Amino acid sequence: MSLPSRYAPEGLSRADQSKVITSGTKREHTPVNYILRTIDDKIQSALHHQQHGYNNEDIEMIPIEDEKEVDVISSYIEFLRGDAVYPQSDENIVEDTPDSELVEGNISFLILDTNFLISHLKIVDALKELASEYGLKLIIPVYVIQELDGLKNSDRIHESPYADCSGESISQLAKWANKWVYHALADFPTVVKGQKLSQRISKNLVKDDAIFDCCLYFKERNPNSLIILLSNDKNLCAKALSNDVLTVSFREHMDGHVIAKTIYEENVRRFGKLEAKVKPIESPSKISEKTKPLEPSPEWLEKAQQLDQLNGFDDVRQKAYTEIQMVLLAALDHFG
Repeated sequence: MSLPSRYAPEGLSRADQSKVITSGTKREHTPVNYILRTIDDKIQSALHHQQHGYNNEDIEMIPIEDEKEVDVISSYIEFLRGDAVYPQSDENIVEDTPDSELVEGNISFLILDTNFLISHLKIVDALKELASEYGLKLIIPVYVIQELDGLKNSDRIHESPYADCSGESISQLAKWANKWVYHALADFPTVVKGQKLSQRISKNLVKDDAIFDCCLYFKERNPNSLIILLSNDKNLCAKALSNDVLTVSFREHMDGHVIAKTIYEENVRRFGKLEAKVKPIESPSKISEKTKPLEPSPEWLEKAQQLDQLNGFDDVRQKAYTEIQMVLLAALDHFG
């Protein structure tokens, strides 16, 4: 028996002619802009949580655990990064603050991209907490700091042609990520570090190239450490991998502990088990206390006040003559 077809020898019955014939399994109907509403709903729920009886200063760490959601956010940031030019202000970049300690051992430097910070802030925060156990240093590139600041303040973000992504949502995620960065830099200075302006190979690069330059700088300066880029930008990750910089991108069910443990094991596999050494460095406040200029003595202040009360050169000359005479008489009396 042949398949139902009007070209078959027996043709189609009248009943079959009125049917819509399809193949494959039936697909479930997906609402329009489902991903958009999912991300927006999460953010609106978090904002509601802050505004009704909770601390408005809290940093919400919304888990973006769906691959489609991650792709939407990454694509949006990639679109904005395409032609956005953020002012290269240096006022928020700490240049002269030294590390409070130097650590030697199995150290891994994690270079954070903007899209990873925005999408996986909870995982990044977990890596921060696990840093001392697994020898992690989290590096925030200069351009990422500038980009986060631009994303949270930019008006043009709401004019994107990406119909399946909300500019308001990206802006809010950037605000939370930006707040996390500054709290982490202040409270965990030995773990979370902002890239210094002097820590660049090329000074004029921006966007992906600036983040990639940050990876290369730390790789060049730390040959016995792992340099790992945390990013959901496929092109940037490909460029990093081609230059022997490892990458971490979104995977379902990934968590901070698994990432930290895997990085540490890879570090030991490559460099062997290295002895950890800690060398404290005095804080700038303690150094400044040691180099504080000497205060004038009370005797010096008294003499200075007496000189201020003199009128004219003759008075000063007479005062100097009297002082010298007293010194000479005291010396003669001492040796006499």
